[in-house]
Amino acid sequence: MFESMPQVLDEQEQLVLKMRYGLDESPVMTQEEIGETLGLSRDRVKYLGQRAEIKLRVVAPDEVMPKRPARGKKTVASAATASDKTSGAQG
Repeated sequence: MFESMPQVLDEQEQLVLKMRYGLDESPVMTQEEIGETLGLSRDRVKYLGQRAEIKLRVVAPDEVMPKRPARGKKTVASAATASDKTSGAQG
């Protein structure tokens, strides 16, 4: 998957992902550390990382990180577990 990065991602996006996740023997860095290294704001680093992840999901959805569930949304299993707990408490 990472072999296709140069074809999909621009240079800044590649650098951000490599630094953020420690790819190609790079040390894992925070967004702030990456920003200082590249002369970018932390928010710009965050944006570049998110954009790169989206591009990679489109190109190779099965090989890239699984999609994260939206915050606050319950899965069917967690909703069932929650309803079991509340009904058991009333009984």
